[in-house]
Amino acid sequence: VLLPIIFVLYSECGSTNLLVLTTAMDNVLSYDRQMLLGWGMLAVFAVKIPLMPVHLWLPEAHVAAPTAGSVLLAGVLLKLGGIGFIRFMIPTVPAFIATVFPLVACMCLASFLFSTLSTIRQVDLKKIVAYSSIAHMALVTMAIFSMSEFSVYSSTFMMIAHGLVSPGLFLLVGLLYERAHTKFLLYFSGLGSHMPVFATCFFLLTCANLSFPLFPNFIAEVLCLVSLFAVHEVYAYVFCVAQVLGAVYAFWGFNRIIHGYTNTGVLNVNVCDLSRFEVALVTPLMLGVFWLGIKPM
Repeated sequence: VLLPIIFVLYSECGSTNLLVLTTAMDNVLSYDRQMLLGWGMLAVFAVKIPLMPVHLWLPEAHVAAPTAGSVLLAGVLLKLGGIGFIRFMIPTVPAFIATVFPLVACMCLASFLFSTLSTIRQVDLKKIVAYSSIAHMALVTMAIFSMSEFSVYSSTFMMIAHGLVSPGLFLLVGLLYERAHTKFLLYFSGLGSHMPVFATCFFLLTCANLSFPLFPNFIAEVLCLVSLFAVHEVYAYVFCVAQVLGAVYAFWGFNRIIHGYTNTGVLNVNVCDLSRFEVALVTPLMLGVFWLGIKPM
């Protein structure tokens, strides 16, 4: 889909240079042509970010990918959709952005609610983190399309915060998979008494993922909600109410894994905690999370 869009842009402007496109859009592209290009770009970037109903590839990709692949996918590749919205759609097709905002808002709300409710039903640890990523990216898209004063800044900060927290959770799930050779949630319980360092890191990243204060996701979501309140209060209220579901699946998953009696049938009672090397892998992400949460500017 993206290749025909690039051909149309080149035929209209004679260049694919972004600087040339942004300076020539007002004089070259008509409203109808902006609508045509806008639908194509929206189709491409909605799959990449992703939004409902083209989001099902993300949980399956995370489950099938190794730990390093999940870290790169959550930390880097998912942000390409948001960068495409900010760098290409807003400068080149602003009329399309203003026209389809109600439709995109409904898509983002549906994506946020559906992914959050789906997360509560998951039994795979990677799918739980993956569906929470879909919910965060829906809020990012909503903030971008609001076109308010803080839309670009809030969405960018949200992507940075998510790029630190979500890879940390995938890394911890991968380290747990190396010990138990399964990601099935119901097989785990009582890890807090045998893996205190893992439990501490998992608790902190879980709090960051559900946007607890003193973490960067909290600041990013407040800025995104400020952008939404500047455009339409109803959208912001729906997101505020739906955030309660995020706390439900986050703390339910944490309590199921960390607390309770140890399941000796799957995990050895004498399982070792995180090694120094594994702690060194998680520490840079934790330092970035704390730094952005305490001193974001």
